[in-house]
Amino acid sequence: MIYKWENKQGSQATCKSGQAMILTLFVMLLLLLLGEAVLLAGISVQRSALLATRQKQAYYIAEAGINQAIAMVAGGRSDIASLVNEPYAGGILLTASCTGPVQDVYTVNCTSEYPDPGDHTKSAAGFFSFGLVTAQFKLTKPGAHGSDPEQDATGEVAMISWQ
Repeated sequence: MIYKWENKQGSQATCKSGQAMILTLFVMLLLLLLGEAVLLAGISVQRSALLATRQKQAYYIAEAGINQAIAMVAGGRSDIASLVNEPYAGGILLTASCTGPVQDVYTVNCTSEYPDPGDHTKSAAGFFSFGLVTAQFKLTKPGAHGSDPEQDATGEVAMISWQ
């Protein structure tokens, strides 16, 4: 709707009832919403990257526990549970267990958490990731090689599966 009126000098002027202001506000609102969407997408990508990094770290901590457990079993030690609650690379090993031998096959399981819930400097973001690794291996008995005294002392580890 366009209104016409005469000013004091006698010329006519038109008024578009604030259409320019409404259009400007609409464009500003649209730009604001677009900016917010870009900001939220960036935050989401950052959180996904942080979570992926922490999941990998948790997996590697559990993997380190598996390697230590295998070394302990190969060395004749059975106190695998002593690995639990030990700090590893900023995380913690939650469980460690070994079963076997069943038909000469040992199964070792380890779970871990990253970051360590006791380390408040890294856990401030509230994202905790868990890692689980299971390994199966055969251990040759010490003395099975006969001719090689080094291998006879410790035996050999042959990996069967790693998950």
